[in-house]
Amino acid sequence: MNTSTARMLDANINRACEGLRLLEDYARFVLNDAARCQAVKQDRHAIASLRKTLLADDELLSRDTPGDVGTTVKTESEINRPDMAAVLQSAGSRATEAMRVIGEIAKLHHPAIAGQVEAIRYRTYSTTQFLRVAETQRGRIDHVVLCVLITESLCLLPWQTVVEDILRPSPWSGKVCLQLREKQLPDAQLLARAKWLGAACRASGAVCIINDRLDIALAAGAAGVHLGQEDLPCAVARKIAGTNFCIGISTQTSDEAHRAVQAGATYIGIGPMFPSTTKVKSRIAGTAFASEISAANLPAPAVAIGGITLENLHEIRQCGIQRIAVSAAVIQSEHPGDVCSQLVDQLLKAAEQPKPNPR
Repeated sequence: MNTSTARMLDANINRACEGLRLLEDYARFVLNDAARCQAVKQDRHAIASLRKTLLADDELLSRDTPGDVGTTVKTESEINRPDMAAVLQSAGSRATEAMRVIGEIAKLHHPAIAGQVEAIRYRTYSTTQFLRVAETQRGRIDHVVLCVLITESLCLLPWQTVVEDILRPSPWSGKVCLQLREKQLPDAQLLARAKWLGAACRASGAVCIINDRLDIALAAGAAGVHLGQEDLPCAVARKIAGTNFCIGISTQTSDEAHRAVQAGATYIGIGPMFPSTTKVKSRIAGTAFASEISAANLPAPAVAIGGITLENLHEIRQCGIQRIAVSAAVIQSEHPGDVCSQLVDQLLKAAEQPKPNPR
């Protein structure tokens, strides 16, 4: 291999490893995503190991940093990054572009290695996209601890009155998400209701989520959609809605929870925790499932749901889960805002305490 080609390989192996290292550290330190961190680390080591095969003794002889005319060439976009999502995109692009160079040169001498590099490059495209979505979604519901599901037929008071009482000016109004769950309304009525709820939530700093219907959520300008296991797949919904949109996924097993996170879910609903009068389930996942998810330390927040009340909330808190979704406990109360206040108060107090270590 001539010196100039060796210099190209040396520089691009460095670039690829540098980009992968940033992606790896984001998965490790920001998301606490052990599996993804390990996967990126393995790819980084695989790229680094190519030095021995492709460069052998040419590596050190080929380096000429002082004489490299490219070290001082910078563009405006390289110097400034508007946010962490842009940092991740830059790192991913740096890594994959470098891999393209490595792969093309490898074809001259080691065609089999070119295929290995291509596989890593494709994985890095997917990893970069996943991390960018995760970064964009961080903060979207991080402040939310309570989600209230609104169904008119289950409300003790008129549903608008319930919403207004929940969203009345208070120190905790920004800690609440309202999810519109109406299975029977015609589309036009559902859209009108979603728009009304979305406007009310925005005015108070709350988050508006629409159950099941991605089309209605997008048309109404809601913050997101919540999908069940039989609804539109999360990955498809993410492709349609883009990165700046919340997607919640209902899960009853650890496998479902992990798949939802891998598909780009903003948060996962876990449950049911207890038997519920509003939605009968043949299987109760229970607090053991909550403890399992808490111990897994997934990068997406977990929201416990199903039969949760002021009386049994302590059982959820003991599992290490700090976010809940409720329906009857709030909307069937004469004073829904007061119930929300008590629930939020307990959840915020729990968040200030050290997280249990489920065994």
